[in-house]
Amino acid sequence: MASRIQRVAVLGTGAPALGLAAHLANVGVPVLLLDVERPGAAAEGLARALDATPSPFFHRSLARLVTPGALPGDAEALRGCGLVVDATQGTRAGTSELLARLEPLLAPQALVAVDTSRLPLRELVAGRAPDFLRRFLGMHFLPPVRRARLVELVPGPGTEAVRVEQARAFARDVLGLSVVVARESPHLVAERAAAHAFVTCLQRMEAHGLALGDVEGLTALLFSRERGCFQALEDWGASAFVDVVERCHAELPEERAGFQLPPGWRAGPPSLAARRESDPTLTRTLRPLLAEDDASARLRKLIADEGRAGRFAWEVVSRILSHAARCVGAVARSPRDVDVALTRGFQWELGPFAMWAALGVTQTADRMRRDGLPVPAGVERRLLEDPSLESGAGDPRAAPRAPVPRGGRVPVLSSPGAEAWDL
Repeated sequence: MASRIQRVAVLGTGAPALGLAAHLANVGVPVLLLDVERPGAAAEGLARALDATPSPFFHRSLARLVTPGALPGDAEALRGCGLVVDATQGTRAGTSELLARLEPLLAPQALVAVDTSRLPLRELVAGRAPDFLRRFLGMHFLPPVRRARLVELVPGPGTEAVRVEQARAFARDVLGLSVVVARESPHLVAERAAAHAFVTCLQRMEAHGLALGDVEGLTALLFSRERGCFQALEDWGASAFVDVVERCHAELPEERAGFQLPPGWRAGPPSLAARRESDPTLTRTLRPLLAEDDASARLRKLIADEGRAGRFAWEVVSRILSHAARCVGAVARSPRDVDVALTRGFQWELGPFAMWAALGVTQTADRMRRDGLPVPAGVERRLLEDPSLESGAGDPRAAPRAPVPRGGRVPVLSSPGAEAWDL
């Protein structure tokens, strides 16, 4: 029977491990931060995290919940952890060897996870005992955890359903993250869908001869008013983005065209100065749309534009929708999972299927077919049967909330110097 997770061990001292350890501490979970190579490395990593800007900790004092250590010296402390996460981001051989080292050191009921979106789980646990396989799975935390708020769970070759539910409940109820249970595939749901979307933006930019500033503005309207695709790529990291694109290009032959980077885009996102280059005519088109608060209405108005802005937006969105539809079944279990992955993992206002619903399911599918884009019939049918995707799909913040009744005319909060009233 799965037990309650009260302490977590995080293996590794790189940015993913430090970010996860800090987030666990932020929500009050004691953490054992272990380096697997040399003593002292975990303490050095914790010091780096405390000095980082922005800080991964809500407050410096929370670092007291993180205990640095090393293997094998702290093996006994490891037995007190209900969840052990390998966040070393190592090679296939290195991770497999580390899991073999961990097996005899774990508590009998401890959940074991690898934070990866690229290593095949079956090969990592070859030779492990059946009991180990029953409690082993992939847990990919989208970095940085404090902002991305998403974890993708991937059941391993022998993972028990109760263990997947244990991991889901811990991530959702304790860590405050949205959870997507994905099928094993290169870079899972969020990174694969986001990389395809950003490559599509670059491809269509070159096809239409648009300036960088115009594309930044247009994609901010499509995805999130806070940032366009170039700012999103800068936040993601150029090398991480290119790694995802190259692996998907190599391992997904049926999707190769959608992961073909235009020449010259492997060096990273353009400078801020370059992103300010824009066409005044397009700027006049975009300005009134920025004032539209409703993401669905903003999308419809942009797609309806008969100029270059509307053509670019349609070509980008339609290709994103077609690819998202092909992800359902192959890597995502439902359209909602794709939307959750992008709204929570990459802060899009609308996921692809919420976009589809906002534009009209049947009309959009018909237009995509006229453009020669594949539209899986099963996905279209599921969209028509799920009206909840209409607005804000996949984003827990969009869920309706019942009013909380308050009795009497009394302040909600009060102190000697102030009162807060619910109006």
